[in-house]
This record gives sequence, C-alpha cells and structure tokens, in this order.
Amino acid sequence: MSKDKSIDFLDYLVFLVKWKKFLIVLAISSMVISYIFIYFVAEPQYDSTALILPSEEEGIGGVSSLMKSFSSLPLSVGGLKKASPTDLYITIIYSRSTANKMIKKFDLYKEYDLESWEKTIKQLQKNIITEETNEKAFVITVRGSSPQKSAEMTNFLVEILNESVITLNIKKSRENRIFLENRYNEIKSNLRKAEDEMKRFQKISGVFEAENQIKATIESYSEMEAELALKQIELSVMNKLWGESAPQVKQAEVSVKEFTDKLNEIKSGKKKDSFLIPFSNLSENVMEYFRLYRDLEINNTLLKFIIPLYEQAKFDEQKEVPVFQVIDRATPPEKRSYPKRTIMAFVITLIILAMVIFVLIMREILINTKNEKVIFIKDNLFKFRKI
Repeated sequence: MSKDKSIDFLDYLVFLVKWKKFLIVLAISSMVISYIFIYFVAEPQYDSTALILPSEEEGIGGVSSLMKSFSSLPLSVGGLKKASPTDLYITIIYSRSTANKMIKKFDLYKEYDLESWEKTIKQLQKNIITEETNEKAFVITVRGSSPQKSAEMTNFLVEILNESVITLNIKKSRENRIFLENRYNEIKSNLRKAEDEMKRFQKISGVFEAENQIKATIESYSEMEAELALKQIELSVMNKLWGESAPQVKQAEVSVKEFTDKLNEIKSGKKKDSFLIPFSNLSENVMEYFRLYRDLEINNTLLKFIIPLYEQAKFDEQKEVPVFQVIDRATPPEKRSYPKRTIMAFVITLIILAMVIFVLIMREILINTKNEKVIFIKDNLFKFRKI
C-alpha cells in the first residue's frame, strides 16, 4: 500500500492485483455454490396467463341499457361517467371470497405451509398479477408450483370472475326490476283514476273541448308538467342507482328545481312574454278540465317511458351469458418464472465479493497503519484490565 497517510485509487488497484487469484477463485466458487444451492433449495414457480376482452355493451344490472333510455329525455346526464369493467374485475379477483375458493380448490394452505389462513390469502394474492393493456384487454397471470397447476389456477380464476360478474348483474337487474315494477303499478293505478275522473267530469259539466287557445294552453301546460314528471322520475331512478350524494344526482336535482321554478312563474302570470293563459284567468270548469287532462297526459307519458325499462329489467334478470370474451385460455408454460438461478447466483456472488474485499481492505489498513490511535485500538480491543 502507499506510504502516504491517504489512500488513493491506485492503492485499491494494487490491493486487487495483490489478491486477484484469491478473488477470482472466490468468485467462481461462490457462483457455483450459490447456483447449486438455489437449484436444490428454491422451488421452481411457473406463470400462466389468460387474456380476456371485457364487453363494452353491458353494464352491471343493465345500467347501460337504462342509460340509453335517458338519452331521449330533456334532462342532460352528460356528467355521467361509465365505470371501467376492469375495476370490478380487479375487486373480484383480489377479494377474500375468491381467494378462499382457490385455496380450497388447489389445497394451497398445505402447499404454502404458512400456518395461517390469512397469510395464505396474502401469499396467493401476491401470486396473482392483473394488467390492462393499451388495447383495453385484461391480462390475468397466476403463479403456481407446476406448469399444469398454474394453468388450472388461472383458468379457474377466470371462471370465478365470470360467475361473480353474472351473479352481480342478475342481482342488480332484480333490484331494478322490483323498483320499476312498483313504479309501473303505481302509474297504472294513477292513470286509471285519472281516466275515471275525466269521464265523470265530462258527464257532469258537459265540457269536452275548450277553445283553441285554451286547448293550446292546456296542452302546453300538460307537456311541461309531463316533462317535469319525467325529470323527477329520472332523478328517482338515478338516486336509486347511485345514491343521493352522487354528482350526477346533484346535477339532476338542480335541473329539476330550475325547471319547477320556471313552470310556476309561467302559471302565475309573472312571465309576461308567455302566450299561455295564467291559471287565475281560467274558469272553474276549464281549470278542472285542465287538471284532469294534465293528469291523463302525465300518466300516459310516464307509462310509455316506464314500460320499456321494466321489460328490459325483466330481460336482464334472466340473462346468464358470459360478460367477457376469453381470447386466450391459460396453458402450461414451457419455462419456469422463478427462480432466476443465474441472476440470483450472480447477485449473491457480488455480495460475497463486496464483503470479502471490505474485510481485506480493513485488514490491510490495520496492518500498515501508522496512526497511533488505530494501533492502540488494534492492540487493546480484545484485552481487558484486571479490576
């Protein structure tokens, strides 16, 4: 080593040249021993992959079909964003119920030998990798102890995913059907009452048709009332689907309130530029005729709106078709995925070399040092004075 108190780069080169034979032998032996150790100790693992393509047409419980019906309504739902189906897939795949099914099916509790069901679930979840490609396909990879087992686990996971999504679809469709069925029966009952009231009123009053302007007024008011009712039922449906705190529900509430305020303004005559006759100027019979005619129109419009939704919900409740296409089923892989024996042996060899070189450098420094403090520590480190 250099006689200078400081150690420069050349000192390290001299040191490496001095110990080169030993380090080369150490590196080769470490590499060989590490590789053999990994070969016999580390169990090989295999990755098998399945590729599926989510359906973009079907939403959970027919929600997408329901949203198509909203496109013809006056209330804008432009703020509504469709959730990605892959988010649902990931939730199902990493759920506890899915893990329990796979552990029981493939006896993973015994295979992993972790002495805890919770640890077994976490280990299984680590062995599952999901990824959404740029082409919106969904990749599922499962790591197993053998090529055949990894393929079987992957395909079984795809089956669980398909069954779970179908079950959720049917459950949501059933809830939608019950909700729409109740509204359908309510509207039918209200329409029958409105028809009976109109028939009774016409028989008593003899009023069957008002003048042109009055008729136009009645029709316009009825259309606006029906439009308001549609907004309200749409708000009710959206509230049922997403809850009161959802942004799209808040947006719908604002729209309904604004439309209601404008309609009341026209009815009261405060809006002077309207061609419609205010309620206060209509005779008692005409007012009664308007109310009855309005009820008929509202319930007729609501019935036309609710029937297709109700029929669609009944149809969705019976569907058990696959919700995604399996592009590539999992097959047994030809090569193992873990361990990477050469890479791991190389890393272990580097660590051993680094530790040995560090020890040799410290030994060289201690042997050749001129520092009195270092010499004192070296001579007295393992000596103890008598007490």
